[in-house]
Parts: sequence; structure tokens; C-alpha cells
Amino acid sequence: MLIENLTQTDITAQQARLIAETFLLDHLGDQLTAGEPWSAQSAISRAWVAPILLTRSAYGPVGAVGVIVIDAATGQVIAATPKDIMQEQADLLLSAQQSELDTALQKLVATRP
Repeated sequence: MLIENLTQTDITAQQARLIAETFLLDHLGDQLTAGEPWSAQSAISRAWVAPILLTRSAYGPVGAVGVIVIDAATGQVIAATPKDIMQEQADLLLSAQQSELDTALQKLVATRP
């Protein structure tokens, strides 16, 4: 079975990322952002899959906590990692990197007048 490539009418990776970021901001707050999407195809549809990244203002991206899936033809969010699983992943990332995050925050505060 041949799988067709993304067509000219499909949304671009950049558009998919913007859709994902808007969805995350509207539904989950400003501590999450979308990473670089990659294309995925099934026998019946095409989609963009983007990692959901936990961020901290003094540090930047901390790590991935899930994924979000955008239909390539319609631009609709069709799936995402459940919020409770993303929270568990965020807690694990933050506890594993706490000293690094504290150091980054201290550096940021020290550079302010």
C-alpha cells in the first residue's frame, strides 16, 4: 500500500505549530509551548504531531511532557496527551532538574538592576 505525501492544500508545519501553541495557551496556560512538528500519515488521514514542551522563563524549554496532533487537512486539534499525564511528566522533569532551574533563576535575578 502506498501512502501519499502531504498535499498542496494541507497546512504547513509552521501553521500546525501556531495552531498547537494557540491551543495550549488557551487551554493549558503559558508554561507549555509546541516544539517542531513532524508529519504522520495513516491509511485515511494526514496529521502533524508536535511535542508539548514545558518551559520556564529563566531557563527556556525544560523538556517534553506530551504531544499534540493537528489534522493536516483541516487544521483542527484532533488529539493531545491528557492533562494529568502531562502534569506527572512536568513534575518529574522539574524535580530532576530543580538545581539547574534554581541556578538559572539566580543568574537572571543577579543580572537585573
